[in-house]
Parts: sequence; structure tokens; C-alpha cells
Amino acid sequence: MERDHDDPLLTVREVAKRCRTHVSSVYRWILKGKLRALRKPKEFLIRESDLEAFLRYEPPAPLPSMQRKEAERIRRLRENEERAKNILDKIKAGKRLDGG
Repeated sequence: MERDHDDPLLTVREVAKRCRTHVSSVYRWILKGKLRALRKPKEFLIRESDLEAFLRYEPPAPLPSMQRKEAERIRRLRENEERAKNILDKIKAGKRLDGG
């Protein structure tokens, strides 16, 4: 398969930014053969088309802010679940819900 010479080359840092991950993850993908890269003195360069091919199989990692929002959502769900359990326990015990 012939490569397009106009295919932009990206640095590891640029790929990491696009994939919303750390540069060490990009290096790991390259070293494991998951992401094709050109070896240059002291750096790897990734063709944009190779990155696009990789992303068809490896979706980008969620943004840290998304992870924080999801963790907060889960925390609130657990709190609500605990409140609901306490209410059910009170009902089963025949206690009033208004604290009396």
C-alpha cells in the first residue's frame, strides 16, 4: 500500500493531546505495535492516517473532567441508595419518617 507523502506527521505529544491521554500511553501503543510510527533520531512521528486507523479500533480515553463527573454521579447515587435503605428500614421498624 503506497503512502501519501502529504499525510501530516504528528509528534507523540500531539497524538497524546488528540487522544486525551498521557504521552507514556502513546509510547506504549507504539512499542506494542498497536500504533504505527516512524522512528526518527530521538523521537517517533506518527502519520495522521495511522492515528486515524488506530482510533477506529482504540477509542480515545475519557477526559479527566468526564471521569470526575462520573465519579461524582456514582457517589450521589450511592448516597441516595443509602438514604432509601434507611427509609425502608424505618418503615419496616414502624418508625415515623419525620424523626419522631
